[in-house]
Amino acid sequence: MACLIGVCGFTGAGKTTTLLAIHKKIASEHIYLGQAVHDEIARRGLINSPENQQFVRLELRENSLGALATMCLPAIRDCVESGQSALVDAIMNQEEFEVLRSNFAWPVFLLQVSTNFEIRVARLSSRADRSMSRAQVQNRDRLEIESLGIENVFNAATDVIANERSTADLDKEVDLFLGRNGLGEAR
Repeated sequence: MACLIGVCGFTGAGKTTTLLAIHKKIASEHIYLGQAVHDEIARRGLINSPENQQFVRLELRENSLGALATMCLPAIRDCVESGQSALVDAIMNQEEFEVLRSNFAWPVFLLQVSTNFEIRVARLSSRADRSMSRAQVQNRDRLEIESLGIENVFNAATDVIANERSTADLDKEVDLFLGRNGLGEAR
């Protein structure tokens, strides 16, 4: 069954890793809402730093917090209409989720990926591209809470996966999520 599976979570929680695990199990395409931010940074010739990402992200969302989701609607529609599930990465506010939920008749799932702060800092500080310091992670969390209301989208999540252990443990959590929702067989 083709559907939309969106993920939400703080930076470094493992949203992309979770979607890649899902992608290995069901016919799907990965669609990253934040790609619009990176594309705009490149278009402007800016350095792809956390500070520039924050500035451009806020600017793109100036008129609508759902702007990034709106920009991705054609790609999501094409994906699901081709029979694949759309794996939407980084739903960061309630408006983005509402844009997605209100524009499609097929099933829409919102999966929160939860990971404690210390694990996220460790992951992000060792990330090859787009690494972040502890202070940058704290700043990003504060921005996502205060400006985006990320906690509201967490409350709207249809499922939660804790991603604090191994990749094998995450894979088991993904199997359970897919099985609970009739999207695959739980192992």
